[in-house]
Amino acid sequence: MHAFVSAAIAHIHEFNPQDLANTAWAVANIRMRDNQLMHFISAEIRGKLTKFEGSDFSSTAWAFSTLEVDAGPLLTAISSEVLHKLSSLGWQQLGTLADLDLPCQSMVES
Repeated sequence: MHAFVSAAIAHIHEFNPQDLANTAWAVANIRMRDNQLMHFISAEIRGKLTKFEGSDFSSTAWAFSTLEVDAGPLLTAISSEVLHKLSSLGWQQLGTLADLDLPCQSMVES
């Protein structure tokens, strides 16, 4: 896992939105708490958030919520971007986002 984390951090700037979302999801799915990796993922996401689409939002928000890392500013930024792209999100993404107690929850539910 140390090799994975080191490689991910070394190349994180090359990741596209889906790569970032998938990496965050994979880390959360195996319940691997690595604050340094999640910090790097979060920082990279903030610079690419306007390029996120569909499941990029729900996977990322789910991952950070599941790991319970300090990601309040990131989740707020995700919520804001979700509101801009709300009409383009599918039911599955909306369902996941609605369950995460994000600032956009009421708009997502409606």
